[in-house]
Amino acid sequence: MKFSFSHRLQSESDVRSIQSMEDNGFSSLEIFFADRESLGEQTLNLIDEVSSTTNLYLTAHLPYKNINIASVYQYVRESSTELLLNIIDDISDYVEIATLHTGYAQFGSGSLDQAIENNILSLAKICDRAAEHDIMVGAENAMNERHLVGKTFREMEALIRGVERGNLGITFDVGHAYLTGNIEDYLKKNECILEVHAHDNFGYTDEHLSVGEGKINWGQVYESIKDWDCPIVLEQRTMGEGIGSLRFIQGLSLETGPYFRLNQLLAAIHSASTSKELLHVNNAMIDLSESALRMGGTGSTVNHIVSSCREAMACRMVEIVLEKMKLPEGEKAGTV
Repeated sequence: MKFSFSHRLQSESDVRSIQSMEDNGFSSLEIFFADRESLGEQTLNLIDEVSSTTNLYLTAHLPYKNINIASVYQYVRESSTELLLNIIDDISDYVEIATLHTGYAQFGSGSLDQAIENNILSLAKICDRAAEHDIMVGAENAMNERHLVGKTFREMEALIRGVERGNLGITFDVGHAYLTGNIEDYLKKNECILEVHAHDNFGYTDEHLSVGEGKINWGQVYESIKDWDCPIVLEQRTMGEGIGSLRFIQGLSLETGPYFRLNQLLAAIHSASTSKELLHVNNAMIDLSESALRMGGTGSTVNHIVSSCREAMACRMVEIVLEKMKLPEGEKAGTV
């Protein structure tokens, strides 16, 4: 896995922070541009300094504030697209992937279908310019706001098919996909994924919590993405939170880690044939929860362990009862 962190680059202090990333286990950097503004000479000099003083694989998150490449208003759409084209030209010597937001349908001004159509036209221009510099373009799946384009995997596929450019893929934002309830759709389509954005939430708003502090089942996500050859970008507010997220994900592969042991418990639940065997698993679940807290786990970690086991045990108990009820007539059912 190629771990990355999404970092602003506005001053020499940002450069120093980025230069420490490799020592903390990162091999990639996503340079984060949020605001609608052209890149000045100072920013370009900072990018050059990072490129020349580190071995980090560089990608970019293009601006999204006050930008709408899907706008029904031609001036807004074209000026937004032109700004992104100029930035791609400016960073072309440094990055290999550029992520962008897919835009939105203005409230009361045009349908979502029209916004998708406009998005396709804008993305085609952006991809053509990026292709001149051998840059891949990652369209990021949207969160759960009504007018955003790309909330569903079907909409994202429609964009990819409509643009028909070989350098267009998806930046899979796990936090956004949890809000829209379609994480599994993306996990099954890794051939489309250029980059993964990893952050957590509780299913209501885009909180960008550290990985493991919300309700996302990172054990399931990890099992799918662990062999993907693309940057896993940790999108937290501070480098400290990013390092904590990195350690959490690394712990998913450790045999002593809570999620590895949780998967073992779930396997034991699925193979149990009596309620007595399930009782042993329940005791092991309590031990695992206590161990997770001692190792620095959060309340969310314990909640995920307990809820996962209890749900699996309830389902398995029903299956055991149904299996006993199907015994041939005359055969005595044993203890459930």
